[in-house]
Amino acid sequence: MWEFPHITSSTLANQRAQEELMKRGKGDRSITFKLPLHWFEDFDVFTDFLLHDPYAIEETGTGEALHYYFVESITYDFMKEMIIITAIDLQWIISQFFIAGDENVIALNWTDATVLDKIYGYACDEITGQFANGEEGKMVMSEEV
Repeated sequence: MWEFPHITSSTLANQRAQEELMKRGKGDRSITFKLPLHWFEDFDVFTDFLLHDPYAIEETGTGEALHYYFVESITYDFMKEMIIITAIDLQWIISQFFIAGDENVIALNWTDATVLDKIYGYACDEITGQFANGEEGKMVMSEEV
């Protein structure tokens, strides 16, 4: 159970709980990996980075290329001479929101859009809240607030 000690409105607390449930509803969107400690001076990951994982599961079978992550924590294990990095899937967080894109640069149709294109705004069905392929659409604003 979540507690929101600084929220006095039950409506706002309910909305925050719904947001947290939606955010966590599709599993943990973070990664953890280890690097040798001697890479510390050459590897700058204190904010965000692009990850290329040729072995990741992807629709096309080519692995995952240029996926954005935000560093949540860095832990140093001096005994094992390792750096442990935990990063949040920044691309997934950003893709939840409607960001206007240049129609001359991104794919014109959601179904044809790449993972990076899907960060930008595409209009979904306003009744179902889904795209033609069944994926959830993006909310521009809540009409309930």
